[in-house]
Amino acid sequence: MTLTLNDNWLERAQRDSYEEVFLVSITKGATTWSFTDQKCTQVSYPVAVSEVSPAAAKMDVKTRRLEVDGATVVLDDDGIRDIVGANRLRGAKLRVRHGFVDLAEGDFIDYWTGAIDGTFPEPAAEAKQGAIRFECLSMLELLRQHQITGVWLNEHPLDIIYDILTTKCAIDSTLIDVSAFDPDD
Repeated sequence: MTLTLNDNWLERAQRDSYEEVFLVSITKGATTWSFTDQKCTQVSYPVAVSEVSPAAAKMDVKTRRLEVDGATVVLDDDGIRDIVGANRLRGAKLRVRHGFVDLAEGDFIDYWTGAIDGTFPEPAAEAKQGAIRFECLSMLELLRQHQITGVWLNEHPLDIIYDILTTKCAIDSTLIDVSAFDPDD
């Protein structure tokens, strides 16, 4: 994820008037589908994003389990129903980026990235035309759902972490930056 804001985004955010845009991308294997919440001058993806709601933390009052990071993204039915019907999206990477109407896609900044935990149709009466809600989890929440056991002798800690992510937790490879696990770097 981006740790600093790029100059074009900063310059645009400091103007007196601006129109913000959320760009939502879903990646499953080598395929990526992208949508925005309004028409942009330099980005030509379908306008289908109805809502982006990050959740910082919540606690289950019965189990006292703390869920640390998630997001809910709602996409209009017309833009996503065929994709959901033809693909199993649970576990796919969902990335939300923030930008402005007249900003190039390369200048958008990362807002949230995680994995889709579930897809749920929203009734047409509540969403005006029908929509699909994506409940997503952060990487930390994905790891919390697994009991990790194993023996790793004389292996580099980064190799162990990579092994846990790919084999024990079966996390989609698009969610993992392989270069970050190179012990020689």
